[in-house]
Amino acid sequence: QEERRLMEQKMLEAEMRALKESEESERRTKEAEQLKQDLQEARESERRARNKLLEITSKAINASPVLPSDSIPPDLSYSRENLSFDFKDTDMKR
Repeated sequence: QEERRLMEQKMLEAEMRALKESEESERRTKEAEQLKQDLQEARESERRARNKLLEITSKAINASPVLPSDSIPPDLSYSRENLSFDFKDTDMKR
C-alpha cells in the first residue's frame, strides 16, 4: 500500500512537471512569435526610413542649383591662403 501511494505521488509529480514544461513551451513559442513580429516591424520601419532618406536627399540634390564658380562672392570662395590647419588641434593619433 505504501508502494502504491509513492507510485501515485511520483505520477502526480511527473504530470505536474509535464504541465509546467508544456506551459513554458507555450510561453516561449508566444515570445518567439512576438520577437519575429517585432523584428518584421523594425525591418519595415528601417525600410521606410531608408526610402524617406533617399527621397529627401534626391529632392535636395535635384532642387539645389549648380552655381558657376564666378557667381560665388569672393568672400565665400576658398583659396589655399584662407585654409590653414593647426595640426595640434586635430586628431592625428590614428
